[in-house]
Amino acid sequence: MATWMELKPAAMEHLNELIQINMDTASGFRRAAAITENPTLKSMFYELGGQRARFVEELKEKVPEPAENIPTSGTWFGKAHHWWMDLRSTVSPDTGYALLAEVERSEERLKSAYEALDRETVGTAVHPLLSLQYDQICKIHEQIRGMREVAGDSRSS
Repeated sequence: MATWMELKPAAMEHLNELIQINMDTASGFRRAAAITENPTLKSMFYELGGQRARFVEELKEKVPEPAENIPTSGTWFGKAHHWWMDLRSTVSPDTGYALLAEVERSEERLKSAYEALDRETVGTAVHPLLSLQYDQICKIHEQIRGMREVAGDSRSS
């Protein structure tokens, strides 16, 4: 199995991007928890924000770069998405549905980043961690999608 140091530069760049996108989703979940008044969603969003923060730390521990090269903040896209989430929740008559739709969108972006990196890391030491995190993200994504669909159905009733 290849070591971390044998990752190609493009894979290392994508790994750093993945860390940033996880930072985006961690802060996005915390923001959604702060916005919602639904206690079930609030609890779930805080829990998922904590999970994504742990993912960030797990990934950072494995990056064979000097600490100053490891990302310390999310992306501009994430910041823009948080702004959009705030706006949408303000103008939406159904904050729960709006927040679920936006965190689902973030999960789709995160899944895509894992899928792209998966292809670049097959056979390397980072692959098992990425696969484990990806599986957990897929399960959460399906849960959020189901909750959003139920919330959407109740909106049209």
